[in-house]
Amino acid sequence: MKKTLFITGATSGFGAATARLFARDGWSVVISGRRDKRLQALRDELSFLVPVHTMTLDIQDSDAVRKAVDALPQNFRNIHTLVNNAGLALAPDAMQRVALSDLHTMINTNITGLVNVTHALLPHLIRTGAGATIINMAPPPVNGPTPAATSMAPPRPSSNSFPTICAVIFRVLGCG
Repeated sequence: MKKTLFITGATSGFGAATARLFARDGWSVVISGRRDKRLQALRDELSFLVPVHTMTLDIQDSDAVRKAVDALPQNFRNIHTLVNNAGLALAPDAMQRVALSDLHTMINTNITGLVNVTHALLPHLIRTGAGATIINMAPPPVNGPTPAATSMAPPRPSSNSFPTICAVIFRVLGCG
C-alpha cells in the first residue's frame, strides 16, 4: 500500500519543499495551508508524480481541522507521516512592544494548531501502526539575549516536548 504524508503549512518554504521531497519518493500527499492559490499550484506540480489532496485550512480552528480530517477521501486516510510545519512569527520585537493579539495568534497557531492537527490525525496514525511518524518542524531555538527572544521563546518548550508526549501514546498503544 502506498504511504501517505499529511503536511501543514505546505504553501511555501520548508512545507512545500517537504511535500516535493515525499512526492518524488512516491508518497501520496495531503497538503494543507491557508493560501488556496499556492496549494492549487503545488497540487498541479505534484499531481504528475503522485496522488495529491489539498486542504485550505486554518489549523487554529479545531472544528475545521476535525471536519477536514473526517472528510479525507478514502485513498488518503492511511496516514503514515504527519509533518506539523505550519507556524508563524509576528513578534520581531521585545515582548512588551508586541501586541498581545499577535502573541495569542502565534501561540494559537504554533502550539494549539499543532495539537489540533495531531489530535485529529492520531486515530489514523494509530491505525497505521508501527512506522507511523509525527515530525514537528520548528525554527531553531532562540539563543542569546535579543529583544525578539522574549516574545519568541514561549512557544518553544511546548512544541518541542510534544513529540515526547506522542511517542509515549504510541508506545502505550503498541504502535511504535
